[in-house]
This record gives sequence, C-alpha cells and structure tokens, in this order.
Amino acid sequence: MLSNDIRIAQQIVSGSIINVKNDSFHNSSFIYRFTNENLTMVYNFFKNRERVLTVTASGDQILNSILADVSHIDSFDISRFPKYFFELKKAGIKSLNVKDYIKFFCSDKLDDESADYYYDLIRENLVDDYKKFWDSLFSFFDYNDILASTLFSNEPINNVVNNNPYLQGSKYYELREKIDDVLVNHYSMDVSNALKLGEYDLIYLSNIIAYMDKKEYKEMIKNAKLKDNGVLLTYLFGMVYEDYTDIFYEDEFRIDNFDSGHGVLVYSK
Repeated sequence: MLSNDIRIAQQIVSGSIINVKNDSFHNSSFIYRFTNENLTMVYNFFKNRERVLTVTASGDQILNSILADVSHIDSFDISRFPKYFFELKKAGIKSLNVKDYIKFFCSDKLDDESADYYYDLIRENLVDDYKKFWDSLFSFFDYNDILASTLFSNEPINNVVNNNPYLQGSKYYELREKIDDVLVNHYSMDVSNALKLGEYDLIYLSNIIAYMDKKEYKEMIKNAKLKDNGVLLTYLFGMVYEDYTDIFYEDEFRIDNFDSGHGVLVYSK
C-alpha cells in the first residue's frame, strides 16, 4: 500500500497523472491544507468525549479533538493521502514553535532553503511509513512544487488561527504535551463504511451533507452507532434554515447557528 501511495503521489506532483476528476472525492483526491470550518464554534462538543469518529481531511479536526482530551480517535477519508498530511502536521507540532508551524504549513511561497530546514526538523518526529512517504516527495520535488500540485487543494487559506483552537494562545503547546498520548486510527474509506466501524460518543462528519442528497444523508446518519448521550455533528456552510428544517424536523435533530452565518446540525438518539 505504501509503495503504491508513493508512486501515485509522485506522479500527481510531477503532472504525469491527473487526479482531478468530475467526482471531487475519490481514493486519490487532493488534501486540504487547513480546515475552512470554524472549529472554535464546535470545539465544546468534543470535550468530555472518550471515543470519536471524525473525517481526516486537513487533520485539524483530529488535532482539535486531541486538544479537547478525546482519548480514542478513528479518522476516515475516501482519499489515501490525508492521513499522511495529518502525520506531517503532528510531527510539525512536536518539532516547531507555533510561528514556524504556521509559516511552514500556511506559506504559499516559502523559499526552498527554509522549507528544507523545517522539513529536516519535522522528519525527526515522523515515523515509519509516514517518513518514507514524505521523504519520497521532498527528495525529488521542491516544497512549493508539491503544494502547487493537485496533491493539494488550491482553496485559499483563510482564518487559520480563528478556525482552530489548537493555534490560539498557549493551546499549541498544550496540544504538544497531549499529542503522543492519544490513539489515532486512520481508515481510507467512504462515510457509509466509516459509520460501521464502531460505537462512538461523538461523530463529526464535516460538511459531507453538501455532497449528498439530504434525505439519503438523514437515513444514513440515523443508522450511525452512537453511545448513550452521543451526538453526530454536521457542519453547515452559509446555512439557510428552510433548507434543512423541512427534512430534519424530528426531535432528534437541532440546528445551532453561528454569527458567521454557518451552523451545525446536531443529531442525538
């Protein structure tokens, strides 16, 4: 699996294969560099949860879960690549101060010397397959070429600190102290299969609803395995109540809105 992932990643960065398809999400689709969800507004949901299932995506959902003292995290993504990026971020947190972490992961034009310097620090805390994966890219490509390729989303990076509790104040260093104590399991699979993995205190599905029929999504999440008092969260961008209340009207559902105009659909059995 690793050798195949490396081969495909190298071909994507070199431009010899195209991973941009009509279907935005597939097993070789791009990596999000940072969340565009305001996880500060949902952070309290993660507190006092023992077992969590979350999308992998940019890895920020996992990192904020660890900060909130979740002890067991299963992460899933239909793409094979996001788990490698999460592990790069994890190693980055262990290796860099917060300013350098933001500089390395947020910069669109980091000079090659600085990029290599930061990566050399980070790779000391990368383990096993994750080190081999990133070494295979950094050995042949400049960092800017990797970021500019379709291995990564070209979505603009905005509000990184505001969206992520782990980057606010001293929380970054608090996360560093906790990050090795939490078991994170990575799964490459779609959401319907991920919901069969186990029973959870909290399930976070990001904004997957935007890419599904709402009625089908409703039936899918009603079959999710939640523990007593467990909740399933769906992030809603540019929320319009009427788009959801006609379908999600039962007592098990509620919608919390944010000042930003976004919201979260909360499902509890």
